[in-house]
Amino acid sequence: MISYIGGKARIGKWIVPFIPSDIETYVEPFSGMFWVFFNMDLEQYPNLKTVVYNDFNGLNTNLMKCSKDYDRLHEELDKYDEYIQKRGVENTPPQCQEFFNKCQKEVFDPSFVIEPGKEFDAAVKYVFVLTQVFSGSKPETSKYTDYKGKYRCKVLIFMDKLKNKKYREHFDKITFVENLDFQQVI
Repeated sequence: MISYIGGKARIGKWIVPFIPSDIETYVEPFSGMFWVFFNMDLEQYPNLKTVVYNDFNGLNTNLMKCSKDYDRLHEELDKYDEYIQKRGVENTPPQCQEFFNKCQKEVFDPSFVIEPGKEFDAAVKYVFVLTQVFSGSKPETSKYTDYKGKYRCKVLIFMDKLKNKKYREHFDKITFVENLDFQQVI
């Protein structure tokens, strides 16, 4: 999905072989960006009926809920085309950093609440912040990363995942998206 502090992107492929192929229920109590699940080859788990995403971070949970409606989230991200750095652009326009600062300030404000009907707006802002900080590290305080046209913008990479058949199959398999303490979800 996206780089996120403490993410299991690098060890997900190592963990997956330890998951029995005959499971019917898969639960990640600390899902984050759900890297272990997205590294699973679903054909190897024919009995899998229930998939539970859980994370204590409400922004992660909201993003996962919105990602399940991958076409809509892609459309919502596409509306912010002017802020997404395209390959070959030498310098990112200043409004991109301004938009990043605005999003970061808003979603990490301690009083921030995702209002009903504004879930996709919050998800877009959160995605923009996570994809513009180095390695998803400390998104609440990190500075904006300008790719200077040398690297493909991570927002575009995330948008590609929303269109990718493999990721869509995984999103479709998610049964529950929870925002609970790990003890409750277990």
